[in-house]
Amino acid sequence: MNFKKRTQFLITCGTILGCSAPSVSLADTLSISPFALYEQADNQIVVDGVSSQYALGVAGVAFNFNATSYVELTAAAGYGFTSNQKVSFAGANLIGDVSGKYTGLGARVKIYENSRGQKIKLEYKMHKRDLSAPTLTGNRNGSPLTGNSDIQFNSNDFGISAAHPFTKNISANLAFGLSEWDFAANGTAFTNNNITARKNIAASGSDPYWSVGLDIKLDKLDGKIEVGQRNLSSQSEAKITHITIGANYSF
Repeated sequence: MNFKKRTQFLITCGTILGCSAPSVSLADTLSISPFALYEQADNQIVVDGVSSQYALGVAGVAFNFNATSYVELTAAAGYGFTSNQKVSFAGANLIGDVSGKYTGLGARVKIYENSRGQKIKLEYKMHKRDLSAPTLTGNRNGSPLTGNSDIQFNSNDFGISAAHPFTKNISANLAFGLSEWDFAANGTAFTNNNITARKNIAASGSDPYWSVGLDIKLDKLDGKIEVGQRNLSSQSEAKITHITIGANYSF
């Protein structure tokens, strides 16, 4: 399934989640709502001779807490999955499903607001992905292989965001900054002759990120869509694009 089709799926998924699972609010201070996320690298991520695809779809729950009129805290937790991810190293080619946990934390501090409702905030976001591929299959030089892998991909984003209201119900958001990321994976491959090969890789870097989004308020439905990209250019030619859908439905 390509990125366009998965984007259409996420829009449908986010709308269904928002309508079927209402958000919980506490005097406009705390809100809990479902979200859907999909992210995908535009090229193979190559680290220490290992070439791998990267894509992940996540469904989960997001938390938003307005600590004060200036400080906003966020958290998210979900389950991620993607099918048929490919990895290659030393002439071996393997493919399999990847799944695991996604967690996130964040904070925003408002530093400016004017009478038109335009706002500027400093922001921090942490994303943690603990993934596994327990049933890889493939071959090397025509000989069948099986294998497994564990993957950790984490990022810490430091940046600035700006919000501009077009109307009382529609506002646009722009954010950009620097992402400090680290990627680590360990994999094991087995042959039919009980020969075992192991490979561990790790990489880290600091690269720019950006995102744009829309917040839409309807009668009982608040929707949010965000599209963004993070570079891995300090270690790889790949860029990871994401789309996030969120929806709060009030009865």
